[in-house]
Amino acid sequence: MEEVSLRLGHGLPFNNISKLFPEVRFYRRCNSSIDYLEFETSGGEEMAQIASCPRQFAAGVKGGMLSLRESGRLLSAVISCRCGSENSSVNMAEDVGCLWRAPVAYEGGSELLTVISSDQSMFRKFYSSLLRTGSVEVVRKKVLRPSFMREAFTVSLSDLFGSMTELQAAHLSSAA
Repeated sequence: MEEVSLRLGHGLPFNNISKLFPEVRFYRRCNSSIDYLEFETSGGEEMAQIASCPRQFAAGVKGGMLSLRESGRLLSAVISCRCGSENSSVNMAEDVGCLWRAPVAYEGGSELLTVISSDQSMFRKFYSSLLRTGSVEVVRKKVLRPSFMREAFTVSLSDLFGSMTELQAAHLSSAA
C-alpha cells in the first residue's frame, strides 16, 4: 500500500479558482454530494473578490451554492455538487479504487492531492487519467505499513451488493 502526494496543474473547476487567486490558499473537503471550501485570505478586497465568485464555481461542478460565510480572514463556502471524473480529481481517484486524504489543498494555481492505493495498477490508471487533464508532479511517495492503516473504512452498500443477482441475494439472506 502506498501513499502518494501529487501537485497537479489542470483546468478542472476548483483548480481554476486557484488560478484566479494564486496568492490565496484554500482547502476542499468532499463527500461526493457536498463540497466544503475554506479560503485563507488577507481580508478586505481579496475576501470580497472571492466571495463574489462561488456561484460560478458551483456551476463548474454542476451544483449550487448552499452557504457562504465570512469570519475574520476566513471564507467558507458549502456547495452542492454532482462531481464526476470529468471535473474532479477526487472522483478520478475514487473511480479507479484509490482513496484520497482530505483536505485537498489549492495554492498558486496548483492542486495538492494525496492518494492511497493498495495496488500499483490502480495508481497507474489514476496517474494516466490525470496526465490527460494537465501536469502531474509526484511530491512525496511512501509505503504504508499495516500499523498505519485504518481499521474501519466507509464502503457504500451499492458497491458491496449492487451487482448481486436475485439468487445471490436470496442465498446471502438465507445464510444470515
